Amino acid sequence: MNTLIELTNLTHREAESVLDKMIDLDSRIFHYASDEDRVRSQRGMRDLTNGEKLLVFYEEGDEAVGFSLITIRRLELAERVVWIVGSLAGFLPGHTGGNRTMTDAIHAMLRHKLGHPGRDYFMVSFLVNPGGYDMLVDLNPATFPSVHRRVTDGIEAELISSEARRRGLRIVVDEPGRLVATAGKSGREPFVRRRDTENIRFFEELNPRHAEGEVLGVCVPLGVGDLLSGVVRLAGRRLTRGRRR
Repeated sequence: MNTLIELTNLTHREAESVLDKMIDLDSRIFHYASDEDRVRSQRGMRDLTNGEKLLVFYEEGDEAVGFSLITIRRLELAERVVWIVGSLAGFLPGHTGGNRTMTDAIHAMLRHKLGHPGRDYFMVSFLVNPGGYDMLVDLNPATFPSVHRRVTDGIEAELISSEARRRGLRIVVDEPGRLVATAGKSGREPFVRRRDTENIRFFEELNPRHAEGEVLGVCVPLGVGDLLSGVVRLAGRRLTRGRRR
């Protein structure tokens, strides 16, 4: 099952039931440094007043083994209005998402963008996994920071900093080209390095303590062209992997 659930289309009781299922998975997937960190994080995940929420559950048999949560929030800056997209996904130990979460996120945002063509969307995420970062930069080379964009003269750094503070992350490094923070949350399974790429090496250069749960703030423009390019690049990755097998 990977049906997209738009929580705004549910009754309050239905939405609460779906969120209970997601929070149960979150508690089993991630390790929190303290109860305070867990409560803060899960309170934000449950907050239905904090933008639009899109949710996908991944199941094997009758058991939910993973989820992907997308939050879309309006942000007013001094001279413009943008829409911040947050993404959180995870799978129970012993299960992997493959490319499913990225595929569903791209398709969901493409549909959302086409329904609101006048909006400027930026995904802001705080990544602990070098492998996920590697895929993200492959799909959208305009990601900041990356080997393609080590500095920016746009609003990306401002959006990362603003979102880190809104989420209550503890900032470890905030300097031109990178923001590193800790959220008191990490996966229960360590990252296993299966390949060596320029993107992974760059991520580890910027966030050398990712194994200890520190996260790197990234910002990705989500225009129609970016999303369509992501679909094509993702299909190319699958084709390449299929040929290797």
